[in-house]
Amino acid sequence: MAAAGLARTAERASLFDATNPYGELHLQIVYLAGTKRPRQISDLTQGRLIIGNSQRHLDTVTFLRSLQPALEWRRIDTEDSAELMEMVTDREADFALIDSNDFKVNRSLYPRMRVAMELDRVDEIAWLMPNARDN
Repeated sequence: MAAAGLARTAERASLFDATNPYGELHLQIVYLAGTKRPRQISDLTQGRLIIGNSQRHLDTVTFLRSLQPALEWRRIDTEDSAELMEMVTDREADFALIDSNDFKVNRSLYPRMRVAMELDRVDEIAWLMPNARDN
């Protein structure tokens, strides 16, 4: 048996059985302390936003673009939020979209990273296991 603590999504619901949620996952825009903090979505058009491979993240920025048509981003071929935080720290990007739990885990590695804003999208975290019907 394999299990993982992941966000419960409609796509995953068709593939996995889930436990009751044990937490919430928020999407956050992070930036480097000492640089200009974006306070609203329109501020993200004044810098370089990066996202990882997550479909949730792509869906989120696509929706945000419907509200702010000038919004642009670069999708980085990684699932690792630490890599995105590293790119912001190294000034290869100005902002990154990451999950709140990833920020908490990696914050000690990147002490100059700050949360600029938390987006309205909240997903439940649950343990996901292969569907019982597949066993």
